[in-house]
Amino acid sequence: MNPSIFSNPVIIFSSIWLTILVIFRQVDFNFFVNPNTAVDIYIYTSIAQFILIYFFIKKFFYQPDFKVILFSDDELNNLNFFLNFLFILWFSLYLINIIYNRGTPLIWLLIGNGKTYLDFGIPTLTGFINMIRAFLLVGFFILYLKGKGIKNLVFLIILVFSAFNELARGNLIFLFAHGLAIYLMLYRINFKKFLFFLTGIIAFPYSFYFLATVRGTGGFDFSNFLSQNSEGYGILTWPLIYFLQPINNLYHGIDYVDVLYFPYNTIQLFVPSAVFTFLGFSSDYSFELATEAFNALPIFANLIADWGFFISLFFMGLIQIFISFVYVQALNGKKDYLLIYPPLFSALLLSFFHGYLLSLAVVAYPLILILYRIKEFKIDFSFKIERKSRNFKGFTKSP
Repeated sequence: MNPSIFSNPVIIFSSIWLTILVIFRQVDFNFFVNPNTAVDIYIYTSIAQFILIYFFIKKFFYQPDFKVILFSDDELNNLNFFLNFLFILWFSLYLINIIYNRGTPLIWLLIGNGKTYLDFGIPTLTGFINMIRAFLLVGFFILYLKGKGIKNLVFLIILVFSAFNELARGNLIFLFAHGLAIYLMLYRINFKKFLFFLTGIIAFPYSFYFLATVRGTGGFDFSNFLSQNSEGYGILTWPLIYFLQPINNLYHGIDYVDVLYFPYNTIQLFVPSAVFTFLGFSSDYSFELATEAFNALPIFANLIADWGFFISLFFMGLIQIFISFVYVQALNGKKDYLLIYPPLFSALLLSFFHGYLLSLAVVAYPLILILYRIKEFKIDFSFKIERKSRNFKGFTKSP
């Protein structure tokens, strides 16, 4: 393993948020509010806190002599066996989801029945389906990178198409980010690869416009959101709105927040929705939006609404400790931590858009790894038992 510097969680988190803070002050939409100084200080503090935590964790846990990850053929074969089993499970659940909803958002769009991606899914089950899909993408991508057959590329195409089939930008980008995390952890980017990724970064904003067009909203009249005498930002108008409106909602809503000192908003992200409803809670967030047209909120919003600025920084610190520990252990060559890291990387990359770090798909992700290790143990245990049994029989037959 020769990880890229861009796999580092501190660099990802800091780059995303510093870029947002700078760009927000350069654009002008009529529903954008003025930056909030308290929020800015909170974000800068969170970045500084993450840097200190990371260097502390690395100083005490990093083992430079054990930073090479080598996958043996047996390990890759066991992973391949488990992924094929898991793919059958995921595909079955995905079909149940489609049957239950009588189609998918892409099909609904093509037949024009008026239903959207918001109508797709089964509460709780859909979160687990997405979580399994993310693990499958990570696993099959590892097998593909290690040269274990073109069929793994076919599996990857199926998984990506299933996400596109839902016409949900967040799900698709979150899934892609898992693959990016594994690649950056396994390979250092040379100049040629840097140009490739740079092209992808430049083209990335246009994916928002493309998916919006496919969903039928690409022709939206953005003049309603432009300030007087503003000519807009061309094709970048759509991605700029989606990139910046979450922090705009945070700037706006922070003045109306009544701190609960109870994790009402936070637990909605990771407690299964069916359980939350059964307990008698509503699924409404206590955060006022700048405009109902755009309802995304960054990772900080729910924590601040539940605990206020200072206590929420403590909880952010706990999250940052865990992420730093997982990343450093992955650098130490431990495969389990390498497999756990992609959803954390993806959640940091999209922390400006949603609280993925506290979502069920991330919090419950290690459960799949536990299932994988149990399956691997059973395979290995059965093999050893069979081998010992044969040796024993051979011994009894000797004269």
